[in-house]
Amino acid sequence: MKGVIIREIELLNYRLFRKAIIIFHASGKQNISVMQGLAGYGKSNLFNAINWCFFNTEPHLKKDSKRLPICNTGILKGMKTGASVETKVSILLETESGEKKIERTIMTHKTAHGENSTTSSTLSVMERIGREWKIAAYPEYTISRIVPEGMRHFFFIDGEMLRQMFENISPDKIKTAIFDLSQVTLLQRAIDHLDSFIGIIRREGGSGGDSNLQQAADALELVEKRIKELQEKINSEEEEIKKARANVKKLDEQIADVDVPALQRFEDQRKSTDAAIVDNENSLQENKQELRDLLFEGAPVVLLEDAITQTLSILNALEKQNKLPPDYQATFIKKLIDHGECICTANLKDPKNKSKLERLKKLLKECDDPGFLGQAADLLYKISPLCRQSEKAMEKIKVLENRVSERDIKLIELKKTLKEIETKIGAIDVKKVKLIQEQREQYRSVIDQCDAKIGSQKAEIDKALFQKNEIEKQYRRLLDKQKRLKVIADKITACKDAQACLKLIMLKLMDEIRLEAEKNTRKYFAHLISGKKFSPPQIDKTYNLIVEKDGYNAVTSLSAAETLCMGYSFMAALRETSGFQAPIVIDTPLAKISKEYRKNVAAWMKEALKEAQIILLVSDVEYTDEFKKAIDPIVADEMMLKCCEKGNYSEVVKYAK
Repeated sequence: MKGVIIREIELLNYRLFRKAIIIFHASGKQNISVMQGLAGYGKSNLFNAINWCFFNTEPHLKKDSKRLPICNTGILKGMKTGASVETKVSILLETESGEKKIERTIMTHKTAHGENSTTSSTLSVMERIGREWKIAAYPEYTISRIVPEGMRHFFFIDGEMLRQMFENISPDKIKTAIFDLSQVTLLQRAIDHLDSFIGIIRREGGSGGDSNLQQAADALELVEKRIKELQEKINSEEEEIKKARANVKKLDEQIADVDVPALQRFEDQRKSTDAAIVDNENSLQENKQELRDLLFEGAPVVLLEDAITQTLSILNALEKQNKLPPDYQATFIKKLIDHGECICTANLKDPKNKSKLERLKKLLKECDDPGFLGQAADLLYKISPLCRQSEKAMEKIKVLENRVSERDIKLIELKKTLKEIETKIGAIDVKKVKLIQEQREQYRSVIDQCDAKIGSQKAEIDKALFQKNEIEKQYRRLLDKQKRLKVIADKITACKDAQACLKLIMLKLMDEIRLEAEKNTRKYFAHLISGKKFSPPQIDKTYNLIVEKDGYNAVTSLSAAETLCMGYSFMAALRETSGFQAPIVIDTPLAKISKEYRKNVAAWMKEALKEAQIILLVSDVEYTDEFKKAIDPIVADEMMLKCCEKGNYSEVVKYAK
């Protein structure tokens, strides 16, 4: 086992701990120390204590914890007015250059009003040289040599946070990790410092009294300020895009099990079916009312249909026997007699046509006094239309009855279809899904708007860069006109050459580390996900993390266990590439890790982290017999966090191996 080893952690009045000293015996192949405890017994407090001691930060605090004092509340409760108490976390390290002790303390004072007043934390680092201990002049620098703060999350790891980070991993996060790993911060600072120095040199050139030169220098300063402001706006828009994309992902997770397109189709079908039911019900009511009206109007004819039919049959028989007089009007016959000419043009005054005249007179008499047969004839001509009316009414009634029957059948089918659709939709909260979809569209709109703004701002930067280039040319020409300013011109040229060289070194260094990190990530991920077929992970030149499966990038579609395994692979790759040999502390190391991968994680720890000290902060659910058996050969310590009887502080109990 190489590198830095935590030998002892002392906690004094820190949150759940009153006084605890934890000693670690990691050595050789036995490089793992296991700290087991139930939820709320201090695992996360211990993780925070290590981070607080090194970097004055507590990354794993719940919202409620942030309102609690850092000093143990039981101690504070027993304090008298005017008293003070020390809170301390001290970590003893064994390094290749000797022992070092990192200590961070704060003081809490109880005021006369009974309130707690806390001082700022104080950091000190002591280094053992021979038998003597000396205080390090620059404690932050000493710590950065062990593990840089920008890389702490690759050594002091919260398993759940690591999994969540890789669920929505972005090129920026990958690039930042590689940026931190490559330690190019100093190069970037040098580049930025050269920018400031060039500005100083330009002002020096303008101080000689040349107003044109001063104006050019001022113009350059303004355009550079404009470029910087635009870049800050772009960074701000990109942050908004990140937040919006994260929110979209969260919304997608809420409806991950819902087939939204299918649900939308079902919802559209339900709407159209509901509308069809309403239309059919309205049409059915109209048809029924029309049928009632028709039955009411044609009721007499319909009800007397049999009697009318029988009467018409008798009258038709009489007519065939020529027993019924024709249906002539009396006034018409009288006109013929008075006129003396028949409709057949016969002259009724001619004695030859006397029989015809007598026939007309007889008909006239029958019209004036029709008798039974005359009435029957009249009835025949009146009843025939009624019979036809009855037939038409019956035809209409039949049509409407068929229509009503069809509507009834259609309604039954539509209601059955509606029930089937509602069954398919099931217990899905459609309103909630709709609301999520609307919110999702709003976030997508934010992303589109920010993208549009970024495009516009980048165009503005291009324009500003062109202006800067033109002004620099003008500035250079003005410098060249005066020999005394040649030195200034040479200084500016030297600064720009140095900047270009530093940028090239920085890009080359980051690219080399990118490729090295890609290679190591592939190696570890392949061992952790041994049962699945994924293409080897890639980190492309734009820092996209790609895990190809069936032609798609599956990196954000991995299961919870696979996502955490990807995080572990990337973490181990960066650790190996960086060369830093700091101890590794993992809180909830098996969060969401299924049974099939636990053996792989144990094997990964044995292989990928065999040179490092590992402190595991586990729950009883994580530390199963199977996992315990898998790592037992390399476990140096097993400890249990227990809560005291009064429940206001935790204790550490060590188990013998």
